[in-house]
Formats: sequence, C-alpha cells, structure tokens
Amino acid sequence: MALSGRHTLGRLPPGYVGASTSDPTHFSNEYFQRLANEQWDYQVDLGLVEYKARGKELYMLPSDILLLEDPVYTVWVHEYASDEHLWASDFAAAWTKVMSADLYDGPAATRHC
Repeated sequence: MALSGRHTLGRLPPGYVGASTSDPTHFSNEYFQRLANEQWDYQVDLGLVEYKARGKELYMLPSDILLLEDPVYTVWVHEYASDEHLWASDFAAAWTKVMSADLYDGPAATRHC
C-alpha cells in the first residue's frame, strides 16, 4: 500500500493527462492528501479512463480511486494523508524490500553460471 504513494513523483503514464500532485518533483504524502480530500470526476480522454479533481488540474488513475472503494485501503489512505512520517517510513521499508528481493539469497535455480 505504501508504494502506491510513488505517484507523488512524476506524471501519469504515457497517454494520460497531468499529474496526481501539484509538484511532481517533491517527495511528500500529497498524493494521499489529494486522493483522500478531493472530489474525483470520471472522464475518458483519448480512450483512457482517468479521474480529474473537481476544479483542479490533478488526475488519478482508476487503480488509485479503487483504494478509496476498499475499506481496508481507505483506512491507509487516510492514515498516510494525515501522517507524512508514517508514510515515508513505510514507503522506505517497502521499497527496500522490493529492491533487495532475490538480491543475495535468490533461488538456486538462478545460479547456473
């Protein structure tokens, strides 16, 4: 869940419009704040479904909006929106785990060099 906050940085994938935060070069919990606190309008642009914040040039993907529709994930959206330190700590732990997975103790089947 913490890794979904990677939308804090950069723009949406190619073909989609805009970014999910006001400053896509600043690492913060703004993604969760926007997700939790904005009103999101469904729209289709060039055949791609996305959601636009009402009255703002901020966008989310359908997968982002799904976090608000699941009661378990919604709790985390609001937790991370209100506590940047908690989110940054959880993000760092999850990112480290993903980046080091199979780095040292990978399956023996991958070591046939």
